[in-house]
Amino acid sequence: MEEWNIVEAFIELQRGKMRVGEDESQDWFGGDDRHKVVIVEGNYLFLDEEVWKDISSIFDEKWFIDLDIEKAMQRVVRRHISTGKPPDVAKWRIDYNDRPNAELIIKSKKNADLLIKSVDFSR
Repeated sequence: MEEWNIVEAFIELQRGKMRVGEDESQDWFGGDDRHKVVIVEGNYLFLDEEVWKDISSIFDEKWFIDLDIEKAMQRVVRRHISTGKPPDVAKWRIDYNDRPNAELIIKSKKNADLLIKSVDFSR
């Protein structure tokens, strides 16, 4: 995979889609030399699997924001409920989607250059 396609794939992943090599994202990120610092976010960026490893390799530095999984799940369930999901649906999503994804992602933090401890500012 050539480098531009990796960047395009990453941008589409940010939108919740996996599209490698399509031109749709070029208006969003021109990829020219004026971009000295680009900050990106993504759950799977540190995985050791196929395209994820290729995408991860284009970054100069990789930082992981570390958070206790229970605290993370509390935040996610609040977010689900705040968007109108009933509590039982929010719990189901946590149990069958969000927690398994979080457990997978946490295992990949070993591939980060820097671990940053998340701080809770809520009162």
